[in-house]
Amino acid sequence: DTNNVGIGTTSPQSKADINGTLRVIGQANPSGGDGLEIGYSGGGKIRVIDRDTTTYSYLDCIASYFTFKITGTEKLRISSNGNLLLGTSTDSNLYKLDVNGKARVQSVLELDDVLTLNAIATPSDPANNKSSIWMATDGAIKCKINVNGSVVVRTLASFE
Repeated sequence: DTNNVGIGTTSPQSKADINGTLRVIGQANPSGGDGLEIGYSGGGKIRVIDRDTTTYSYLDCIASYFTFKITGTEKLRISSNGNLLLGTSTDSNLYKLDVNGKARVQSVLELDDVLTLNAIATPSDPANNKSSIWMATDGAIKCKINVNGSVVVRTLASFE
């Protein structure tokens, strides 16, 4: 196609076809209008910007870890240790999954799995036919059970 540009190739298959490596020196900053920008954003980051005329969505890839941002706010991080961090950017190196905020697991824990609970205020009632287990601020392990709209709280263990 005569409208395609090829670098390192004599038969480009798209508007820009590069056979070899690409070096990007300038920083990628949203420039408005619909489209996609890929470039360098400083600090060792590769930035992918999905943009339209009013919003910008960033995906930053950093050599030592990966972050996923929505509208400039970090939502998820894969640390250099391979740990998945949600709601936090600080890797404690203790957990493969570290969640700061509410989390839900919809599977059965195996017998050798460990569940660690942090002390929190009493959570809201679980959905119908669901239950919640938490560590209360006094150290007690509690369970809140909702069976057909009837909610009960039971103390499973207390700190003495």
